[in-house]
Amino acid sequence: MARKTQKQRRLRFYRILVLLLIALIAVYFFFFRKKFIGVSKEERVDNIKASIEDLGELVTVEYNYTDVLTYKDSLTLMDMKIPFTDKSYIIKYKGYIKAGVDLAKAVVKDVGETSVELDVPMAAITDSVLDEKSMTILDQKNNIFNPLDLGDYQETLKKELNARELKAKKDGILERAQANADKLLRKLLEGLGFTDIKINYI
Repeated sequence: MARKTQKQRRLRFYRILVLLLIALIAVYFFFFRKKFIGVSKEERVDNIKASIEDLGELVTVEYNYTDVLTYKDSLTLMDMKIPFTDKSYIIKYKGYIKAGVDLAKAVVKDVGETSVELDVPMAAITDSVLDEKSMTILDQKNNIFNPLDLGDYQETLKKELNARELKAKKDGILERAQANADKLLRKLLEGLGFTDIKINYI
């Protein structure tokens, strides 16, 4: 009888011990669950922002080109061309245009356990360069009465760059850049554990 009572006491002790352990574990996870299950919303926003900014200025499309530029000019008087004042040049050159998204301006609007919403700038031209080192003068005609000068080259090149950018936009460079940026951002966010992703381009 005494032996049975001892067993019952020991069994009751173990049960109480198990219940205490369960209670301790429950309290532990109740007060410290954020440490193990996830960080605070503010920390999650900071982590997302830092991960996005690590990509920097996301250049997603680069368009390289080679072309020939022709320039002609002459002096005029009352909108009439003055004879023997022609000047001209033909230049072969190379250049490139880059388009992408400035991720430094991205804003995390909302974030949940598996959801995230971002405001991201629209794609834009990030770089437009006409490589002066690549220029080759194929033909040049100077004139003593109307000489070529540096201003002629600079003004012509400026107009050429503007024309190239307009053509690139018409050809859809911004749309392609934004589509590529969207894919890369979604892959990044999926890698961070998000399944419900909303990106607003503004």
